[in-house]
Amino acid sequence: MSREIEARLKAAVEAKMETVTQDRVRPPQPPTDRDLAQSANRRHRPTRWVAPLLAAAAVVAVAVGTTAAVTLADRRHPPVGTPTPTTTATTAPTTAPTTAPSGPTRVESSTPPAPSSPSTAGGAPSAAVSHAIEVSFGAATVGVTVPSGWVVSHTNPPSCCATPPTRCIVHSGTDYSNDADACLLTITLGSHLNPDDPYPYRGQSRCQQWGTIAESNGPIQGRVGEYRKFENPCSGAIYEQWTIMSSPMIAFWHPVSAESSAGLAKQIIDTAALPAEVDARRQMDGGYVRALTKHADGYHVTIDRVVVNLDGGVTNVNPATYEYRLSGALSMSAASPCWRCTGIDEVYQQYLKGPHPSDGSKPIAGAYIRLSSGYSPNVDRGGYTLELEPISPFQS
Repeated sequence: MSREIEARLKAAVEAKMETVTQDRVRPPQPPTDRDLAQSANRRHRPTRWVAPLLAAAAVVAVAVGTTAAVTLADRRHPPVGTPTPTTTATTAPTTAPTTAPSGPTRVESSTPPAPSSPSTAGGAPSAAVSHAIEVSFGAATVGVTVPSGWVVSHTNPPSCCATPPTRCIVHSGTDYSNDADACLLTITLGSHLNPDDPYPYRGQSRCQQWGTIAESNGPIQGRVGEYRKFENPCSGAIYEQWTIMSSPMIAFWHPVSAESSAGLAKQIIDTAALPAEVDARRQMDGGYVRALTKHADGYHVTIDRVVVNLDGGVTNVNPATYEYRLSGALSMSAASPCWRCTGIDEVYQQYLKGPHPSDGSKPIAGAYIRLSSGYSPNVDRGGYTLELEPISPFQS
């Protein structure tokens, strides 16, 4: 209510009070029957101005009282700002990372970011991975589900001699054409694949400074597997490779890019239809000789498994030993230790000379060797072939 209306009401009340004089004031008398009847009749008459006047006066009283109360509160207590609502943060459960290791850290024996279980519910690929294709290797076929528009190239990296067959997957309308950079994904299938080498680039790159920037091992679709991350410093490109070590051996390689990301490649490998496993053994291994012993069933070699980097260096952050039975077969070159040895017996005699032979010959003890299975799936015909091949940088 405004001050003007309040003043007018106050003036009206005072004017009405001035009309009351002393001669009009009667001494108090008890009510008579007539007074009671008149009073009852007045209660049934509609009030005209008294009710509005009383209501207005009540509003004035409430307004004045409220103003006084607020003023009093302001003087006794300073205004308090609006409190900030309290929220409860919900912490999401911590999950293990599924992306591949990055940076220069090299891990040899920890679980890799390699595909070990389907990355989507039920193993079903996401909407981005929606086109199923079959990659043929003669009698063997690898089925992969890739983004629409990805197809198998008409021409593929060369396969001959020590180079296993590789299939290149490219954009529809393009072709490998002797350019590994055109491949969005490659699949290699062979008897004995080396997980340390990027197969699509063997003999196909001018850069001679390739490096291995991350390694690890672990299951790939439940099979023995190895993971590597490579870098081509000439271009700055990063590549990943997953290699299934049981037979048939299969290597999946891809460049890390927006259209072939680590997550997409992992999903493709997780959901790939692989040929049936015919030999659950690791088909090849490599490391330093820690023991060479003779048993009733032949010679056994114990190695400390290591990862050979593309620059010729070795990673062995988690030393662990593995024992293999040897078949007696040898594979070596002129640069190999004991390269004139004609049999495993002579290799054993050379081993007995220790890590520093007094005759100046090259030692077997502590030397790097590779082992390969006997090419007989699920049949142990004397064990593994001993390969006395020295470590050398990757030749692209």
